[in-house]
Amino acid sequence: MYNLYLLAALQYNKLNLDRNTEGLTQAESLAAPGTAGGNCINWNLGHILVYRGRMLEALGGKPVLNQAEVELYQRGSSALGPDSKEALPVERLVSGIKQTGEEMQTRLRELDPAQVDRVLDPFPIARPVELPTVGTFLSMMLVHESYHAGQIGLTRRLQGK
Repeated sequence: MYNLYLLAALQYNKLNLDRNTEGLTQAESLAAPGTAGGNCINWNLGHILVYRGRMLEALGGKPVLNQAEVELYQRGSSALGPDSKEALPVERLVSGIKQTGEEMQTRLRELDPAQVDRVLDPFPIARPVELPTVGTFLSMMLVHESYHAGQIGLTRRLQGK
């Protein structure tokens, strides 16, 4: 049953990401959000893919980004500017979001309840938790994804969209 809650969170994030990336251009994806310290949409999409890769690994799948791409979008990486040559094309990021979302939905629907309680050792992120299980990790990462999806929506609004 727990996997259905995770699936609902993933589907809600999909709805928000679909709305906020529809018709998005590369230039719009790289525009600064208008606040000091904020990341552009392109970075946020890539960052979501970094953590979707980790979620897929916890579910027995493989990430869509290679290690060099992960380094570009992981926490603490340099901000991407409007003239960034390193940034991945927004179409590839949006496609990766769709691909990983579909795979995660399939894996969550097929997830054995015992697998949700499997302890992850080591835990994939540097945040110690009381229950370091697959379910705890996925819950944390879907909340994290919602945070970045919200940043994308806010940045779109700041762009007048």
